[in-house]
Amino acid sequence: AKALDGWINERRQHLHRNPELSFREERTAAFVRSELKALGYAPADPIPGQHGFHVDLVAPANPNGFVLLRADMDALPIQE
Repeated sequence: AKALDGWINERRQHLHRNPELSFREERTAAFVRSELKALGYAPADPIPGQHGFHVDLVAPANPNGFVLLRADMDALPIQE
């Protein structure tokens, strides 16, 4: 996990520097989808006019199991 600190911090800082309000997360969603694709995942296309999407993650050790994770992408443009 320690080896990923820099990678994670870069993405967190990018998202914090570019906040988008609810229902306007177009760039945020595109960024997250791009990052997931770079990691080898295949995020589903968002519903037209919306920004949410899902990604199916298959674990070879348990192909019939699943975990549901929900994450918000909106943020408030405040000074930290």
